[in-house]
Amino acid sequence: MIYWAISPEKSISLNRKLIATASAYFTLLGMTELMYAIFAPAGTPHMFMTGLSEFVMLLLTLYMAKASPTRRSSTGN
Repeated sequence: MIYWAISPEKSISLNRKLIATASAYFTLLGMTELMYAIFAPAGTPHMFMTGLSEFVMLLLTLYMAKASPTRRSSTGN
């Protein structure tokens, strides 16, 4: 991800893969934290807010996927 961010040539196919990977990661992390919050024994700290923050990050990632270019723009005719 860091290489893609600093490289002058941005690969669109790699962009798609990185966004899909980030979305899957945030979904897995958010579901894990929310399931822990639901099924944790009484008296243990809950993780509702961290689970919700992961879903906010997922929504931001999906917004970036919508706003990112999906194909090369043709500059010449």
